[in-house]
Amino acid sequence: MKQVRPRAVQASSHPREKPLDMSSVSTKAPPETSQADPPTRIFGLQDAPCYYPTAEEFTEPLKFIESIRPEAEKAGICKIIPPEGWKPTFALDTELFRFKTRIQKLNSMEGETRTNLNYLEQLYKFHRQQGHPVHKIPQLDKRPIDLFRLRKEVAARGGYQKVTAGKKWAEIGRGLDYTRKQCTSLSNALKTAYIKVILPYDIYLSKQGKNAPETHSQDHKRESSEDSHTNGATGSLQDPTTTDSNSAKDGMPETRKSKRIKKDPVSYAGKQPSSPSHSDRMSSEPLSTKREDNSEDGSDVCEICHAEHDLDKMLICDGCELGYHMYCLTPPLQQIPKTDWYCAKCLVAGDDFGFEEGEEYSLSSFQQKCNNFKKSWFEKSGFTDCRVPEDTVEREFWRLVENAYETVEVEYGADLHSTQHGSGFPSLERNPTDKYSAHPANLNNIPVLPESLFCHIKTDISGMMVPWLYVGMCFSTFCWHNEDHYTYSINYMHWGETKTWYGVPASDALKFEDTMRMAVPELFEQQPDLLFQLVTMLSPERLVANGVKVLALDQRPGQFVVTFPQAYHAGFNHGFNFAEAVNFAPPDWCQFGLECVQRYKDHRKQPVFSHDELIMTTALNDVSIATAYWLQDEMKDLLERELSDRKSVLKQDPTIRVVMEEVDRPEEEVQCMHCNSYIYLSQVGCRCTTKVVCHDHISELCKCEASERYLRLRYSEEQLREINQRVVDTAGIPDAWTEKYHKTMAETRVPSLKLLRSLLAEADRIPFPIKEAGRLRRFVNTANEWVEAATKVLVRKHHQGRRLMDRVQGSNGKRLEDLQGMLRQVERLRFDCPEIKQLEESVETMQDFQMDARRALSKPEHDLTECRELYETGASMNINMEEIDQLEAIVTDLTWMERVSAKGVLQEDFQLICSLVEDALRSGVSLSNSLLMDLVKKQEASLKWEKRAQGVLSKNPVDLDELQAVIETGRDFPVPRYTLSKAEQLYTKAVDWQRTVDQMIKKSSELKYDDRPLISELKRALKAVDNMPITIEHKEMFEGELRKFEDWITALQLLILPPGVKKSASLELEEALDDIKHNVEACTADEKPPAPATLSSAVYNVETSSTFKVDKDSKSNGGRDDQIYCLCRTSESGMMVECDECHEWYHGPCVRVTKREASTKSNYICPICNLSLVIKRDVPRPLLEDLIKCSQEARELRFFTPETPLLSSIVDMVSGFQKKVVRFLKQDSITEKDVPQVKDYLRKIEGLEVDLPNEREALRTHVLRLCASSIPVPGVMLSTYPTSPPVSTVASSCLCAPHTSATEPLAGDDGIMIQCGLCNDWSHLRCVGIGLEQVQGLSKFICPVCCLVRRRGYMLGRVQYPVKGMYRVPAIITLRFRS
Repeated sequence: MKQVRPRAVQASSHPREKPLDMSSVSTKAPPETSQADPPTRIFGLQDAPCYYPTAEEFTEPLKFIESIRPEAEKAGICKIIPPEGWKPTFALDTELFRFKTRIQKLNSMEGETRTNLNYLEQLYKFHRQQGHPVHKIPQLDKRPIDLFRLRKEVAARGGYQKVTAGKKWAEIGRGLDYTRKQCTSLSNALKTAYIKVILPYDIYLSKQGKNAPETHSQDHKRESSEDSHTNGATGSLQDPTTTDSNSAKDGMPETRKSKRIKKDPVSYAGKQPSSPSHSDRMSSEPLSTKREDNSEDGSDVCEICHAEHDLDKMLICDGCELGYHMYCLTPPLQQIPKTDWYCAKCLVAGDDFGFEEGEEYSLSSFQQKCNNFKKSWFEKSGFTDCRVPEDTVEREFWRLVENAYETVEVEYGADLHSTQHGSGFPSLERNPTDKYSAHPANLNNIPVLPESLFCHIKTDISGMMVPWLYVGMCFSTFCWHNEDHYTYSINYMHWGETKTWYGVPASDALKFEDTMRMAVPELFEQQPDLLFQLVTMLSPERLVANGVKVLALDQRPGQFVVTFPQAYHAGFNHGFNFAEAVNFAPPDWCQFGLECVQRYKDHRKQPVFSHDELIMTTALNDVSIATAYWLQDEMKDLLERELSDRKSVLKQDPTIRVVMEEVDRPEEEVQCMHCNSYIYLSQVGCRCTTKVVCHDHISELCKCEASERYLRLRYSEEQLREINQRVVDTAGIPDAWTEKYHKTMAETRVPSLKLLRSLLAEADRIPFPIKEAGRLRRFVNTANEWVEAATKVLVRKHHQGRRLMDRVQGSNGKRLEDLQGMLRQVERLRFDCPEIKQLEESVETMQDFQMDARRALSKPEHDLTECRELYETGASMNINMEEIDQLEAIVTDLTWMERVSAKGVLQEDFQLICSLVEDALRSGVSLSNSLLMDLVKKQEASLKWEKRAQGVLSKNPVDLDELQAVIETGRDFPVPRYTLSKAEQLYTKAVDWQRTVDQMIKKSSELKYDDRPLISELKRALKAVDNMPITIEHKEMFEGELRKFEDWITALQLLILPPGVKKSASLELEEALDDIKHNVEACTADEKPPAPATLSSAVYNVETSSTFKVDKDSKSNGGRDDQIYCLCRTSESGMMVECDECHEWYHGPCVRVTKREASTKSNYICPICNLSLVIKRDVPRPLLEDLIKCSQEARELRFFTPETPLLSSIVDMVSGFQKKVVRFLKQDSITEKDVPQVKDYLRKIEGLEVDLPNEREALRTHVLRLCASSIPVPGVMLSTYPTSPPVSTVASSCLCAPHTSATEPLAGDDGIMIQCGLCNDWSHLRCVGIGLEQVQGLSKFICPVCCLVRRRGYMLGRVQYPVKGMYRVPAIITLRFRS
């Protein structure tokens, strides 16, 4: 990646575009697997290495690159695939992102092809200038003749005369890949083409005295290109302010230049240039060689005769803008050419090659262009879906690059500076919460990581420290180049199609350059700095043929590509993609960087930063040992070079004045004016100019006397040596420790472990890897392991109170021989510690114990007490010894015999028998022992019985007779208690179940329902039998009865329980039935006639002048204690309201009246008196017929359930009440005097929780017939209280109430009133001017007073209220409203 001037597009100045659809691009590469036989690439190239770092390695990317460098740098490039799951978010705003492209002509980039095209362009210019332009290249065998190769072939054979004389035209034709079979007139065709097109141009050049291209402003062009930027081919136009006024004087021949004269107005100078070479150059093109001398003083002169006369006969070259007399030219011209005219120098030299600037795009618009181009291009080859194999794209690319006669233009969004366009990676400034913002592998962070030297650069080199963006399309190319200052580069592809790379390692860089010069010498003559540009491709085939090592790789989304110092690389894109790249410089780069600085100096190329300043800044700012260790060599080299340069200056001029400066100057003031190299530490200057030079170019500074010059130093020799010494001292800290280590080991033959640990701790405090410290660490670790093992042996166990059988043999695995081996090992290791002496003493003690144990074991009869003491002593030594094992066996045998003797009375216990036999076998007791034989027989018999019992129990179902036989057999001798108990429990359960089954079958046949068994008993029995592996009689019958019960209970739950209650909740069902029973008892019970209401039963409200509500706490002791009220027919409780019609009291919750609603009402009509009110119920009431059916079905069940008696009681009570009501309704006539009884029955039916629809409708019919006030008025809607009546006879609410008496209604007043939907007050229909027929069409009524208060128009316009005037004479008050 080359540093170039950024070509910014201000995103903020553009409206938002269509965002890029990220699902339309590839963001993840397919998995790459190494193939045993990979496919052969074009040109037979090998793939560059590919690496897969772990997640831990990837947190330090530069260290990982350093670890792979020895192998990867041999290829020049490598690919790195991040760990699985590493996927940074794409942070660019695709709606605002804009960029400009560069137009690339593929065949113009290939070196040999461009040389060919340049020559063709010279021919076109020449013949057009001579007045007989070449409109078509001569063809042979239906393809154009390669005129450039034809000229070279003729020149190689001595020229036209010799070829013609020697009749070598056929030979030349074969050299151009023609044969006689293809064309019989081969020689004539080639000869004719040469004579007509090539020969006139060669004759012209020979007459001009120039047989080879020579650029008169070569130096100037190089300086211009280099000064403009480090990469002229891909950079922008040079800033005019950076042009050095002395560069023309230093780099151009000192000849007089003519001033450009405008052509005659009648000429064709105003026409557009016809040659492609005269098209406008864009920002990516190097500067042309045109002179801007209009501002210079001097006369107009001819470049040939140097005369200033005949200006009207002088031509101005359209290339260099210099003047020539028409009669001085060879051959002379008679008139001014009508087309562009070039002098001989410009005709041969031409312009420097570069890329034109393309259009501006958003990502979405560029994607459309890329996809359309690729699809249309490869459709010709049969690929219709843009899915073209990578190998096909690669081969097509090189075919187009090497074809001089097929020009394909593509565009490349290259070198887009991330500071102006934004980075594809998240950054801490824009995305502080994104985990990838601070990740070391983020390209925004890599250049300034501690391992990169760029973190020490003080000057602005954002072109190398900030990522660059690249938006590619199919065939877009980056040409052969290496990085600025030979630095590393790393490229990451965010998404898109493949990018193919080619790399040449640094070891083959010189071969590569030589091959390039041999391949295109004409281009190097025209552009000596061609290798610093990014405009030339050369086929890898040509490079490989010349012995250059070339490798390739394919980069896909989510993958990194690293290029190594001085490695040349190039490549192209397979389609639309987005990549990002940046440079970095780890310490191993320094030598490459120094070589590159010298090369820049040789070519007078503009460097990006000062290498010496970077080394000095690192030395002054980074005091770490790791830095000093590699920096000491660089500082030594810098010191030697700088002192040598200063001596060279003093040798040239011993009297030169030396100036010291303590501050850094700007870069342009420490740059050699001739070679452009940075001379940070010392510069040679003169009083006549502010420019400076290096020690090699003092003569180029000026022509002043030597006494006027000075040598300016940034650091004195003493300061440089001091800085160098400081670096050397810091780097020597590890060597000082190493010297101390060797001295200690030499002075002490057996060093103490404590001293070695101290040395190691000192080395650990040095933040630098030391080879000797690693060896010492391994030795100390070995010593520590020895001490730890010895400590385990030396720490004895305490066995007080420990059982003998609890000892674990070989607890530490050490034997006496092992301990003796440890002592021998420590002698070889040669170190000292206290544990060595302790281990020697322990070994002596063990040897004494071994002798005592052997004496005790040799006795014919063993004493248990003596053997036990010896054994416990040996066991406490925490070591394995044969004698200890023998003592353990003897002690175990003797102890077992004692135990058997002590437990003899309990030998009928199976577990004890097994334990004694196991102890005996483990202790080695003789099998002929009569006691042991008896125990073994009992054990075998018990195990045989257990096997039989397990076989019986494992059957399903179990045979009870066989089980009973097993149980009886097991009682004769010791058997496993668990197995016997399990068999007995199973047998007992089976017998108990059979007994229970017989009882339930007998009781379930009882005629009396209450005597039948409970359903809960059936459930418990079935649950118990499910867990028993036995065959149960009548099980299917019982399961069927349980299913019948569950179906019945489900049907009853659907009738009784509200929706949403779990149907398995039998407790809720029983409680609900009990509540219904109490309700039925209350509503169907006979009642005493109600006592007349007294004043004590109500609370009089003075403000509202009404007796509306009463609270149980406000009632007097003489209230209705023996009375029942409401629909529910229960006693008084809570807030109650009284009906103004029937004067019955109702509980507020029963009729859905809240305390707040009651406080705003002045009257109330109950649902019994006002049949238009609907009584809202939480749960639908079951019909009596449904309950009767359920009760009858319950009697058919063979098992008793507590819900059945409750249901029967409810059915009986409701049925009796129903009969009573039916008798009342069947009497001869029901008149007005029966209205209280009708309403009483209706009130009970509405309060019942069992629905009697027929009786209810019959009673409602009588109420409607006998009570006119109960008739509902349709169309009147009440807005605030759902149970309030729409029509009332409460005369005290109307506005006319204070002036009229309820006993004296107005004439024609029928007493019907209507309620306001806002204030809830009641008004007479007449008072508000509404007829009864109008009520039918009303949805909501607002009274006149509310209209007046709210300043709204009343619907009738005016209202007349009748009032009593003076002397009690009726009068009328009229209220008028505006509509």
